[in-house]
Amino acid sequence: SNLFLLGSIYLDKKRYSLSEKWLKKAWELAPFNPMIAVALGKLYWETDDYAGADRFFKDAIALKPDLTELYDKLGDIAYEGEQYTEAMEYYNNFLKQSGNLEAAKKIALCYKAMNNIEAYELLMKKIGEKKF
Repeated sequence: SNLFLLGSIYLDKKRYSLSEKWLKKAWELAPFNPMIAVALGKLYWETDDYAGADRFFKDAIALKPDLTELYDKLGDIAYEGEQYTEAMEYYNNFLKQSGNLEAAKKIALCYKAMNNIEAYELLMKKIGEKKF
């Protein structure tokens, strides 16, 4: 819709209040469009509203589970909130779907944050040997 396009243009230009206005209107009219949810999640991510980003990224995944990169973002949000077990679940999903080794490193950092140094070192060794 034109509302979505307008909101996306303002988002690209970092005009966040205008972007939010138009994207929210687009979402009201089309709450089953995952791309609007992604755009709103990105808007809130960029403005450090992680609760808002979390909500809309989860909405987007519920509508379209193959939005792989959102699992990484949700993992980052959980990690920042010190929800390390939840973060590992998201990073693991991202790793399985994308094969991106950055996700494995983030899982290792979760182990380290939970003081599980043995698991951290073992995973970092596997990453170094590329045994995935």
